[in-house]
Amino acid sequence: MKDKNLVGILTIIFLILYLLPIVLIKFISIGFILFFAPGFFLLRIYKKISGEELIILSIPLSLGISGIIALGLAALSILTPQNMLLLTIGVIIVGYIFSSAEDLKLPRMAKPEKLISLIIALSLILMSIWIYQGINIPSYKEVDIGILEWPENATVNDTLYFKIYVKNWDYENATINVVFSMNNKTLENRTFILARGESKSFYFTTFAEREGKNLASFDLYVNSKYYTNVHIYFYVNSV
Repeated sequence: MKDKNLVGILTIIFLILYLLPIVLIKFISIGFILFFAPGFFLLRIYKKISGEELIILSIPLSLGISGIIALGLAALSILTPQNMLLLTIGVIIVGYIFSSAEDLKLPRMAKPEKLISLIIALSLILMSIWIYQGINIPSYKEVDIGILEWPENATVNDTLYFKIYVKNWDYENATINVVFSMNNKTLENRTFILARGESKSFYFTTFAEREGKNLASFDLYVNSKYYTNVHIYFYVNSV
């Protein structure tokens, strides 16, 4: 079998294995796809390189390629795990198409070379863990909610106004639902969509029915999931 065909088959296998919900397999798959395959195929375009040099140089070159891809995507503000993998796969495909192939030959390694290989392998495992965490552990996405205006010096039967402010910082398109409760009784809810970076201010209104200390509470749901709560205590005077 030709060496580039073997690496191509392994790349496809690791892409399939990456879909499995097994952490260790995901680590290994990411390590091969990001830290070996791109450099291997690009080096194979240079036909004169020997098998030993090919294996040794593939790893640092792949690291450089992955780093350049990440920096480029970050500069364009489109750095996502999906874009990172898709662009890396694109580089691998281009490299495979234009690369040369040789019969598979396993290099003979002396003890020092085996030690170096072991160090490199352990480094790749650690880097794979780091990349896996960056890709698969979702970053915290923030939505702000605040009470900008609330009743002061209200009396019984007055109309109460609460001005609410919501801003979506990180979600692509967030479905926002704000549930308004007064003294633990749900009165109204408001649902709308906010794009990333978009904000919205609006009012909730009700009547002052109970004198003394009152509680106005606002539950925030993002994409149908409870997110946080803001509330305020205020006083209502008797007539």
